[in-house]
Amino acid sequence: MAICCRPPREYGYPITHWTGTELAKEVIKQGIIETISVSHLNDFLKKQNYNRTAPATG
Repeated sequence: MAICCRPPREYGYPITHWTGTELAKEVIKQGIIETISVSHLNDFLKKQNYNRTAPATG
């Protein structure tokens, strides 16, 4: 998920690290997926070995 690699502030969120809730809102807003639960999104990211709290390197 390319969105995860960018800071949330680039998408207008006043946070420094993605939360599951904010990330789910953004992928739905961008039309990437119609709906997704936070728990499903978190499970997906774990399977991809992605850490939402790591600093963005983009």
